[in-house]
Amino acid sequence: MWQSGIWQVAGFRGSHPKFDYGLFPLPTPPGGETKTVMGGWAWCVNARGRNPEAAAKFVVDTVGSMSESSIQRIYDWCTVAKSDMPPRKSVDKLMVERGALENDKLKYFHDVILPTGRGEPRYPPVVYKAISDAIGQVQAAGGDARAQADRAQTAITAFMQTYQGGTLL
Repeated sequence: MWQSGIWQVAGFRGSHPKFDYGLFPLPTPPGGETKTVMGGWAWCVNARGRNPEAAAKFVVDTVGSMSESSIQRIYDWCTVAKSDMPPRKSVDKLMVERGALENDKLKYFHDVILPTGRGEPRYPPVVYKAISDAIGQVQAAGGDARAQADRAQTAITAFMQTYQGGTLL
């Protein structure tokens, strides 16, 4: 068993096209609800760059407009350049119309995994560091997993008592 993601469909298609594999959602605890983190479509523009207006226009024209070229670009990204689920309904519709989801693996992601999707959590650096340090202590230094998890939880709880930023989930 190997935990991976939709990107591996294109990986196997390119390197091992005859490899027979299956897919399933990650297991949940009894009574748990399957959730899949969807993400990777975030773009940003530096407001202090040389030409933030042109940069913002580029991002919108590339992935955010309703122009045929923008929709086609995302379709090509999701179906040719790699394997991915579309971030836009217009591209989803095109993928269905053009039969891109006839691939049984992409169809499974589309019909089973995608409906469980939610946005990526936003981890401020303090939260990321607490988790990263705990993982590193266990994996690389042989630390006790429970003790490291408790330590991370204490740091995160203290930080969240003063956090005033946007929602994390």
